[in-house]
Amino acid sequence: MTVDTERVIEALAVRLARAHEELEACFELPEDRLGCRPAPDSWSPSEVLEHVSLTSHYLLLLVQKIAEKVRRRQERGLTSLFAPPHFEHLDGFATREYAWDCPEHMLPTGKAAPREVRTRLRVQARAIAELLDEFPDGAGSLHELRLTLLDPDAHNGDGLDLYQFLHFLGLHAERHLAQIGRALG
Repeated sequence: MTVDTERVIEALAVRLARAHEELEACFELPEDRLGCRPAPDSWSPSEVLEHVSLTSHYLLLLVQKIAEKVRRRQERGLTSLFAPPHFEHLDGFATREYAWDCPEHMLPTGKAAPREVRTRLRVQARAIAELLDEFPDGAGSLHELRLTLLDPDAHNGDGLDLYQFLHFLGLHAERHLAQIGRALG
């Protein structure tokens, strides 16, 4: 592990924790503000939060698969010889210009109680922190998975490693926090 790797992973942890703190703060809004749609065909802040929790749930399942593969490779004696994780190639996915093709299972139903969504997001934040604590040395780069909702030409490798998936989750949260901010005016 290099000092640069350690710094990049620490910065990722801070960024993800900050995003989750901002998501958490949204639940302090009055119920009428959480349920208010800025336009008839748009999502309310409550639905945006539900979507973030659903997307994080499914992507964390993939991250857990990566973590398991990394653990097996570590058991076989493989160690990380990689450069620090890089994320620049993913940043375009957080912009409003990127058109998401959201899978149906990640769409909000509007039926989830804010308390349930809040609990899910808290559990997810803990899971992310635990993964970063488990792999602080760059070992999360020992395995990659392809994320099909991304443009396969948008990155240089065959897939995303653990840190890149987590960065993507952070970008997703930040994108939707901005959406909530616009909805609340």
